[in-house]
Amino acid sequence: MINERERIVVIPSYIPNEKLIELVDELYSRGFTIVVVNDGSTPDKNEIFDAVSSKAAVVRHNINRGKGAAIKTGLRYIKKHHTAPYVIVTADSDGQHLPEDIEKVCNAAAAHPDFFIIGSRNVGIDSPPKSSFGNYVIRYIFSFVTLRHIHDTQSGLRAFSEKFLDRLILIKGDRYEYEMKVLLSLVKSHLPIAEIPVHTVYFDNNSSTHFRVMRDSLRILREVFRY
Repeated sequence: MINERERIVVIPSYIPNEKLIELVDELYSRGFTIVVVNDGSTPDKNEIFDAVSSKAAVVRHNINRGKGAAIKTGLRYIKKHHTAPYVIVTADSDGQHLPEDIEKVCNAAAAHPDFFIIGSRNVGIDSPPKSSFGNYVIRYIFSFVTLRHIHDTQSGLRAFSEKFLDRLILIKGDRYEYEMKVLLSLVKSHLPIAEIPVHTVYFDNNSSTHFRVMRDSLRILREVFRY
C-alpha cells in the first residue's frame, strides 16, 4: 500500500534562493521526509540552509561536487538513517518542481515499486534555449542509440522505491551526466521506466539553472555514445 512507505525527497542544492525554503515548507506540510544536500554553496547562503534545517536534514559538501554527487550523498544518507520500505523522490531546489508534482511522481512510484518514474515535462518552442536544446537534441540521440524512447531525459524529477537504491549509489558520475547514466543503466538492464506528465515551470528564462549548455550537453552526449 502507498501509505506503508515512507516518502523521502532528496533536494540537491547549489547557491539556492528563497524558493528552497518555500519548497521545504510545503513538502513538510504534506508529510514528506526531506533531505537537502548543500553542494558547496557560498557562505552567504548559510542563512537559507539554516532556515530549512528544522524541517529537513541538511547534509553539506565542503566544495561544489556536482548534482550527481549531491544526489548520491542524499541517497547514502537515506540508506544509513532510514529503514525500508520507502519511496525516494529527487527534486530540484529552484522551484521548477511543484509540490503537487513531487507528490504525484512519489505516489506513482509507491503504487508501482518496480518502476522508475520520471516526471515528464512538455518542453516546447516557448521553453528557454538551455532546456529546449537539452531535451530535443539529447532526446533524439538517446532514442537513436538505445532504441528506447524517453520523452524527457533531462528531467530531474524522478521517483523510485528502495529497490533501486544500491544501483543508483554505485553509478559513477558527479555532475549532470549522472542522471543520464542512470537512465542508460536502467535501459541496459531492461528495467521498467514510466513517465507521467508534470507541469513545465521556468522562472526568469531559467536563469537560475547551473546547467552549462555546451559543456554539460557534451558531457551527457558522451555517455550516450559510450552506451
